[in-house]
Amino acid sequence: IVTLPFAFWLMKTFFEEVPIEIEEAAFVCGCSYWRVFYKITLPIVKPGIATSTLFVFILNWSDYLLALLLTQKEWITLPVYMATLASAMGGQMYGMKAALGLIAAIPPIIFGLMIQKHLVRGLTFGALKQ
Repeated sequence: IVTLPFAFWLMKTFFEEVPIEIEEAAFVCGCSYWRVFYKITLPIVKPGIATSTLFVFILNWSDYLLALLLTQKEWITLPVYMATLASAMGGQMYGMKAALGLIAAIPPIIFGLMIQKHLVRGLTFGALKQ
């Protein structure tokens, strides 16, 4: 919910970087709008889609406020549970928080490794102007 505007804004910049000449050439060759989108534009912005997906996944994975407001006591997310690991008598439970933080970091790392070949190109997609 919160990351949807960020995803649209990020994807808009990737789609704006696609050269219009390539799409116009496909239209001249007789391609329809949807065929140009699926065969020309989408493969060009695939690294940007992968990068945006990773950013949105990380933002949603570590979301604390929305999870705190929407979850119940029986079903809480990892960031909300980590915030409860403090007591007045025992203080902060740093060992448990460190272990849970390491466990929480595993899915974004695996996802980042899966899209690694698209990640560098997606991060530098709009860096150079023609």
